[in-house]
Amino acid sequence: MSSKRKIIIFISIGICIILVGMYSQHIFAYAPTIGWFGGLLCLIIATFIALNRSSESFKS
Repeated sequence: MSSKRKIIIFISIGICIILVGMYSQHIFAYAPTIGWFGGLLCLIIATFIALNRSSESFKS
């Protein structure tokens, strides 16, 4: 799987986790917090992959 596809997948998953957490607040009280932490973790992973990809292309 290419790194560009991984970046798009992790960004999409992160946004979906944040949205699910925000909209499921009525199920349990800490859903938004869990959603934000999970979503930000996915966005951080996507950022790491993007930075790693750009540093590899810079070295070449």
